[in-house]
Amino acid sequence: MRYAIKITGILLAMMLAGCGSENDSNNITGNNSAKPYVTTTVDASSQDEWQYYSFASGKLVAESDDWHIAFRRYDVRLNDSVEGAIGDEQAEYYDGGSPVVDSFVNATVELEEQSLYNVIDDSGLNFEASGAEPYIDSSWYNYNYMTHTMTAESDNYWVLRSSSGDSYALMHASDIDASYNATFEFFVQADGETAFSDTPVSITVPLTTEGETCYDFDDDASKACSGSDWDVMFDMASRSYRIWINGGAGPDGDHNGDAAAYGAVAENEYSSGSELISHAWSQDKQASVFSSYSWNEYGVNGGHQIWPNFRVYVLDADKNSTADPLLKLQLINYYDATGTSGHVTFRYMDLKDDGNDQE
Repeated sequence: MRYAIKITGILLAMMLAGCGSENDSNNITGNNSAKPYVTTTVDASSQDEWQYYSFASGKLVAESDDWHIAFRRYDVRLNDSVEGAIGDEQAEYYDGGSPVVDSFVNATVELEEQSLYNVIDDSGLNFEASGAEPYIDSSWYNYNYMTHTMTAESDNYWVLRSSSGDSYALMHASDIDASYNATFEFFVQADGETAFSDTPVSITVPLTTEGETCYDFDDDASKACSGSDWDVMFDMASRSYRIWINGGAGPDGDHNGDAAAYGAVAENEYSSGSELISHAWSQDKQASVFSSYSWNEYGVNGGHQIWPNFRVYVLDADKNSTADPLLKLQLINYYDATGTSGHVTFRYMDLKDDGNDQE
């Protein structure tokens, strides 16, 4: 059970925003103090750099500091210590999962202010944990709960792109022996080649030993996970048996390589990695309530515009404490006053505040 503490709008603004004009960051604009919520715009237009925001200080902070939410273009990331739930799905914006154009076109920031006020109760909400999620799922193995044994699901393959982006491999788990050592085979398509090789290279990873093993399939060699020249990471921490690629989110922060994956597929479904179109590739991602319930839609009324759906999210800024107030948050714009994209505006307030204390 989570407990929400009533905080007035003015006090929340003082606690969380700290008078926006005093913010020393060039990537942020401050709070609208005339409202009971905090309104902030973050310049998240960089393709590569995340902007980390702290509700406690009401400003951008470094990744190494105590941050709660981060933005990079239209992507949203929550700190691992933050849990989130959807408070208002804005069902009228969708019909069978498809955007209702009129709802998006006719919506305004002012009209949807009431949606923020209406969410005041966390009972019945399903709070989702936040954190990195690997694209390659657990379907590379089978676990028998009766005999407590693991076997390789050797018919499931993944097409991989290397961290350098110029070579490919077809990977599968070929065997898990009685001592729980898993062998992974890679049919490599080297840079300049047009098809996967007929003879695989392989690596064997002990599933019973916690830790990370990183592998470069071009060199057929283990590499230091602290470096950048690996393609696949086998992460056996706490028997979770996760496989990461050197591209996208990771258990210890973003992986900066160009690796990507597609699958699971049958052994002969693809003869080369270069067959795949660009949109087929996926990287590891940050999972949270924002990946379950996107805050926007693309090209709703034609063109290339990002349209907010004004969903209201409820955030527990510290899942390990019941003393902190629950917050409700709404993302309301993706453009600055000149129409430049990547400038995310959001507003937030105490969950229990229904806006009726305004003068």
